[in-house]
Amino acid sequence: MATATKKTIPAERKPFYALAGAGDLAVAKLRDLPVELQKQLAKVPVELAKLPAQVQQGAAQVQKTVQQRFAEGQKLPGQVQNRATVVQAIATGLYGELATRGEKAIGQLRREAKGRAKTAAKNTTKSAAERAQAS
Repeated sequence: MATATKKTIPAERKPFYALAGAGDLAVAKLRDLPVELQKQLAKVPVELAKLPAQVQQGAAQVQKTVQQRFAEGQKLPGQVQNRATVVQAIATGLYGELATRGEKAIGQLRREAKGRAKTAAKNTTKSAAERAQAS
């Protein structure tokens, strides 16, 4: 029975053999090149025949997309108007709420001011009466 042993390439010869191996691989690929080139050239007429249909399909798709975007653009003014109406309604409602709140706040301040004025008037009247009695 024969055993397969892998030869170890001496380190000083390894670069030389690597270069020879790369050259051999390149030659093998170059030998296959004419056959591969013929295969690719045979595909060219078929691909060229498909090209007009692909261009027409692409043009139709572009036209369809442009029409869709144009239709969407036509809707924009109405959408903007609707949104503006909604925003205006919200702003009007908020304005009314703020006015009502302000009216309540001013009313509260007035009531507090009247109360302070009455208290001050009572205190002033009491002080005057006390001064009159003291004299």
